[in-house]
Amino acid sequence: MEYITNVFGATIDIANARTTFSDEDTWVGGLIWGHPEESLFIGTGIIDGPVSMETYILDAAPDRVDAGWEDVSEVSFWSAGIEPVIVAGTEDFIAGTSPAFMARIDEAGEGWYRIRVHALGRDVLAREWTEAVVEHYLVLAWKAPEAAPLVYRVGSNIAREAIEAHGLGGLRGR
Repeated sequence: MEYITNVFGATIDIANARTTFSDEDTWVGGLIWGHPEESLFIGTGIIDGPVSMETYILDAAPDRVDAGWEDVSEVSFWSAGIEPVIVAGTEDFIAGTSPAFMARIDEAGEGWYRIRVHALGRDVLAREWTEAVVEHYLVLAWKAPEAAPLVYRVGSNIAREAIEAHGLGGLRGR
């Protein structure tokens, strides 16, 4: 599913996804972050503004990482199967915008899932406000046992700076 969502505070929510991160503000690949027992988030380059999103539910893990994406990381999350796990800009929740147009990424119900986040354009207007779409995200999700975070690609300055501040946060993926 493709849609535009609105970022606030350089964050896209992966709402209602629970983590097992043990440290406050755990970052993976300078792209995905979260708190223990709380939702996951995607760190954006822009502070406020629209970004393009694609979210897809898969039957199994993809066999490769598509070319053309600057940053790609993957983590596990738990869904209780009650509140839908959706990917939406924080601004959409603050404004009370209904996230009903966004795809639920935990369709298979309660259990463990993997989510692979791809990002492009996070350096274009880094730390700026914009009304133009300059960042693009691809989110793939599938049901799978809990596993260690993986970092496939780190290409943006935003990701490198987050890694410098918070560490890699995962194993290098192939």
